[in-house]
Amino acid sequence: MAQSNYATPDLLQAWQLYTSQNAWRWNQVAGAGVTHDRFEPWVQSERDMVARSLTSAYDLMREALYYPVRPDFIASEFVHIPSNKYTLRDQRLYTKYGYLQGFGTRATTALVSGASITYSDVDGDTVNDTGTVTVATTVDVSEIQIFFQVADGAPTVANKFWQIPAYVTSDGATATITFNRADAVLPLIWSQPYAAPNYLPDDKNVASTANTADFITAVDIYRVYRDTTDAVQVMTFTGTNGAPVYTSVTATVTDSKTGEFIITGSGSAVCGSLIASYEAGYPRSEQRADTELMTTTMRLANCIMPLAAQSASNEPLVSQAWSFDRTVYEDTFNDNTRFGQMVGQIAAAEVVTRRARYIGGYAP
Repeated sequence: MAQSNYATPDLLQAWQLYTSQNAWRWNQVAGAGVTHDRFEPWVQSERDMVARSLTSAYDLMREALYYPVRPDFIASEFVHIPSNKYTLRDQRLYTKYGYLQGFGTRATTALVSGASITYSDVDGDTVNDTGTVTVATTVDVSEIQIFFQVADGAPTVANKFWQIPAYVTSDGATATITFNRADAVLPLIWSQPYAAPNYLPDDKNVASTANTADFITAVDIYRVYRDTTDAVQVMTFTGTNGAPVYTSVTATVTDSKTGEFIITGSGSAVCGSLIASYEAGYPRSEQRADTELMTTTMRLANCIMPLAAQSASNEPLVSQAWSFDRTVYEDTFNDNTRFGQMVGQIAAAEVVTRRARYIGGYAP
């Protein structure tokens, strides 16, 4: 997937699908099999503009819903303590964000470094469109992800911004991972927006579907999971000269949707501050994020985006989606304007009204 340091690949892919953007052109590829090739391919500056808007919209939705639109890691959150009159173990506590999946920090373990990719033509158009890698493992499919290698340009191993969206199946002994070949363009291609030697804006640098050298040949396969080590800690100022002392405690989720949990352990019998790292967000189904929540985030992003990207401006479906979401709603009786008066903003507000997390009838 064409990478951006401003948004994770799943958000970028969701926007590409929402705007009906061809996956090849979105990833800076031309050639046989690329439909409507009269339209321009995207380059990095255009994708980055989309990515910035996506991250802003994602953050707005998370704060309005009181949970991320798909599972995400939250690090070192100071948990609100309802009362200082009782010890921590005698209280029901809540994380800031709901749909609490479990406590822990993002951790990775290599399953295979440099797994060779097999490309194939699945749809029968004589162009290889699908990549496949396999790994012998019993790890659950929900924890298996693939990434660009450092050798191909990734800054670090298993970097979340350099993940390749994929679908994983397993027979219990071997995991098979498939992904779109369009998402496997060699990073060197899309790191250079315009072609040498003149680097003119009307001469974009592109990969070719027919050129095998324009695509990566291997990926890193990792297990991505929650590491529960010191995930929840009580902080008291009982050290030398009042220095903070951290004591790890056991946290048990009692209501995932509201983020309710209780703690036990030696450190829970005190009054102090509580620091928690956890994973929260609306659960995926069949490895896919909730369609309504993701689509709403895409529409809100269009309202934030300052202008249609260059490639979008000459492709009707993309520019139509962008323009429609930015249409100002003229019905003065519509009160759902927490994000603004544009159609996409009002649609997002209506989803928030229906699906926000509430505790006791009120948003926390």
